[in-house]
Amino acid sequence: DKALTERLKGKILLQVEASGEAWYVNQGNGKRYYMDKPKDAFELMRGLGLGITNNDLRKIEVGEL
Repeated sequence: DKALTERLKGKILLQVEASGEAWYVNQGNGKRYYMDKPKDAFELMRGLGLGITNNDLRKIEVGEL
């Protein structure tokens, strides 16, 4: 359903009932991509990920131990 796809764009979904399969819902086109192995997941995120800017990183609060 379109509303669900829009809400899940850019997210990684875990399908725990099916042996822990992981899927990425592409931010750009809403298509989902299966992440079989860690290497596949890394390459998928590297190719489809939007990245982050230094300005965005500065917004993350740093905690203390």
